[in-house]
Amino acid sequence: MKLLSAACSDRGIKKKINQDSLLVRSAMTKEGEILLAAVCDGMGGLEKGEVASGEVIRALARWFEETLPLLLSGGQEKKGVGERRKRAIAKSLESLIQEENQMISVYGKEKNLLLGTTVSAVLLIAGWYLIVHVGDSRVYGLTEDVQQLTKDQTYVQREIDAGRLTKEQARQHPRRNVLLQCVGVQEKITPEWKSGVYYPGMGFLVCSDGFCNQLLDGELEERFCRNYLRAEWEMEENLKEVMEQNKRRMETDNLSAIWIFVQ
Repeated sequence: MKLLSAACSDRGIKKKINQDSLLVRSAMTKEGEILLAAVCDGMGGLEKGEVASGEVIRALARWFEETLPLLLSGGQEKKGVGERRKRAIAKSLESLIQEENQMISVYGKEKNLLLGTTVSAVLLIAGWYLIVHVGDSRVYGLTEDVQQLTKDQTYVQREIDAGRLTKEQARQHPRRNVLLQCVGVQEKITPEWKSGVYYPGMGFLVCSDGFCNQLLDGELEERFCRNYLRAEWEMEENLKEVMEQNKRRMETDNLSAIWIFVQ
């Protein structure tokens, strides 16, 4: 399987600094092409959000380039990724996220800063995907329709789950941007994990909340499912068009997204 990808980030119409950071890394291995994509959204209400998001992205890049090859080289599996290796990869990634949480928290205390970031990442290896998620950036699965594979770790999502808010009410709620957890703020975090299989014709969208805030029901499906694009430059142009549309709708946040298509 070939993995096509495109990434785009925009400061937006209001903020002076883009506090989002993105990562797309791919490599050819004995398992075939593997890919790691991540979006980290530095907390706009906190200081130096771009420092926190950039640090997590750099750590993920090092993990992909240095640690993951070692994890893939071990084991006796002749084909694919066995269950033991999957558990080792997930455990290693869990340790990385927890270490980054502690490091950013300590740095903030030393510098008398409050800084943090979301992280939403998807790793694709030999037909198997693994998602790690903290905060309110998102990972979508793209097939015949759109499925949100992560759950927003926000105050309003908790209220929706409890039946105290509707999705429509949450869109306008004054606390809609309040996170329940993010990397670098709390001493302890509990990342969300999800895994599954991918196949030719499937896609993934990893994005910050600024990218999806202004999209209406059905627009993600129209853009990313019904209109399959198989050239990377076309994929990038599509991402840019969505971002410009969001800015015309007066989205004030930074906007970032990565689109992956399995060919």
